[in-house]
Amino acid sequence: MLLPNWAGIELLKNSRLELFAQICQTGQTLGGFMAITIIGAGYVGLITGVGLAKLGHQVNIVDTDPTKIEKLNSWQPPIYELGLNDLLQDNEVQKRLHFSGSLDARKFDSDIYFIAVGTPTKINGRGADVSYVEMAAEQIANVCPPKSIIVLKSTVPVGTNDKLQKQLDTAFYDKKIAVISNPEFLKEGAAVFDFFNPDRIVLGGKDSEALRKIGHLYQGLNRPGAAPLKLLAVDWQSAELIKYGSNALLAVRLSFINEMAAICENSNADIIEVAKGIGQDSRIGAQFLNAGPGWGGVMLPKRH
Repeated sequence: MLLPNWAGIELLKNSRLELFAQICQTGQTLGGFMAITIIGAGYVGLITGVGLAKLGHQVNIVDTDPTKIEKLNSWQPPIYELGLNDLLQDNEVQKRLHFSGSLDARKFDSDIYFIAVGTPTKINGRGADVSYVEMAAEQIANVCPPKSIIVLKSTVPVGTNDKLQKQLDTAFYDKKIAVISNPEFLKEGAAVFDFFNPDRIVLGGKDSEALRKIGHLYQGLNRPGAAPLKLLAVDWQSAELIKYGSNALLAVRLSFINEMAAICENSNADIIEVAKGIGQDSRIGAQFLNAGPGWGGVMLPKRH
């Protein structure tokens, strides 16, 4: 996830900001019904789960951290995100949202499973460790009904979804599990807003029925006052590279504007005015052109 550009958020139309406030503070639901299990109650898993519950789905979030589950079962968020606490206090959301410390199919009838676990950098510093993703997928496959869908929200190296599908086809061939890539594009500090106002929803996979079903999960985001929902269905590798490419390009923008700030210091120019002038070019845009101490957030530093 990436740090928010507050100037960019302020530039959004007031109607969208007002609609976001209404979503967080009212009991209105926005979509249909499906039963979903999410593995991982971190930034991505929690925001996704709360958002999907608000859209009308039944959601069970599973995490092995007992302290985190205890807080969530008391409707206390373990992280701060604008709007998250309001959603957790929403009575309608509370009826649809469940938290547990283990994956037990008998307690929750689901055929859609999101994986939102960590993919830390390997000890040798070369690439991401996807062992937690593989373990989660195996646990799901052991309990899920036939023709279930596993959706990867975790940021994974290119080829991971394809590899995981082949592993499941071999070890659980009778279940015919479909793997779908659905990368997240959330900004830390504005993640709830981003869930309900996505620039696009990226889905990667080969199973057309699974792609259609996961796309339907998000149809509740098509609502009056919001920008039309953009769904992009591609292959696994393209979805994985869209995520990495987006992160890389944003990192380049941040690095570039910091280099420009250094030049401004040496030439007595004002970096704020320079960034404003550059960002007003419609080909470039103003977001992520704020000079500062490099980049931060949960995802960007360890990926680049």
